[in-house]
Amino acid sequence: VPNPKSKIQNPKSAGPKSKIQNPQSAGDLVRAGGWTALSFLVSTARVWLLAEAIGLALDPAQIGGLVGLTTVAALIPISVSGVGTRDATMVALLSQLVQPPAAASAVAIALSTLILGLNIANAVFGYAVWWIEARTGRPVVEQAAR
Repeated sequence: VPNPKSKIQNPKSAGPKSKIQNPQSAGDLVRAGGWTALSFLVSTARVWLLAEAIGLALDPAQIGGLVGLTTVAALIPISVSGVGTRDATMVALLSQLVQPPAAASAVAIALSTLILGLNIANAVFGYAVWWIEARTGRPVVEQAAR
């Protein structure tokens, strides 16, 4: 039963959806795929910058493999936000790339912790945007342009 006093609007009545939310053509799907690919590239670049910041020099193929495999490991539904599964995968992978293996464990845990921090920051900012849009019924970008 809807609460008439609630300030949160029904998302079905929030107005017209964008083309990405409601694709009308193959071009819309290609555009959405492009945004997804760009998002993955940005995520990979973030991890590369974090790795460089802690002194871990990996080439692009190694970073791409590390990001892809740890992302898949983080999807295993036995922990929250991939904690543990991402760490274990990163330790296993970096122990093959970094010598001595003991140093690989420390670097892997440090990098995984930094990735978790970025994911939490993304969640906080994403929630803030959702919260604003849900209460006003307008996209945050539209509100900022005013």
